[in-house]
Amino acid sequence: SGQYTTSAPSETIVNLNTFAVEVISKESAIKPVEVHLNVYAVEAVSKDAFLGTSTTISCKISGLEAKATVVWKKGDEVQNGTVEGQLGEDKTQISILTVENPETDEVYTCVVISGQYTTSAPSETIVNLNTFAVEVISKEVLLDTETVISCKITAITEQMSIEWSGFTEADNFVPSSGSYNSSTNSQTETLTLKSAAVTT
Repeated sequence: SGQYTTSAPSETIVNLNTFAVEVISKESAIKPVEVHLNVYAVEAVSKDAFLGTSTTISCKISGLEAKATVVWKKGDEVQNGTVEGQLGEDKTQISILTVENPETDEVYTCVVISGQYTTSAPSETIVNLNTFAVEVISKEVLLDTETVISCKITAITEQMSIEWSGFTEADNFVPSSGSYNSSTNSQTETLTLKSAAVTT
């Protein structure tokens, strides 16, 4: 993926904060009362997915003191196929949404509702699902003849990272990285096979 590869997410987590309130009556009696504020973080795990192939997106909630209720929405519509997740010992909960056969880019919302302080306002975090398609052209070529094969990625909105496999990169195999074409929303990668690599 050009957008969601190995980039390290940033998270700021503030654990349980406790505040004190002093209640003073007309007779000057003082009663301290604790007020707790628990702050959590939500990390959206967006994804690039092959067009028409079922995939999952998720949100990672950290800093929880109790298991949260998680609802996934697309617009105002609540989605099925949700795994709410369990609270781990590290106070982290991961909720997963399975998207069946996506045909276009979609925007989903991960809604987190406090399981400890149920009157707290829910939080909403946007999670993106970006779809793409791959076009390849097979060919026949004469033995010991240098040739080029290609792979075209379509329905994208930015530069993608593409890797060829099935060979050991050396002088006889020369991959070439293409550039994102904003006018066609595509990117073409090529692999040159030198004549010595074109064998039966």
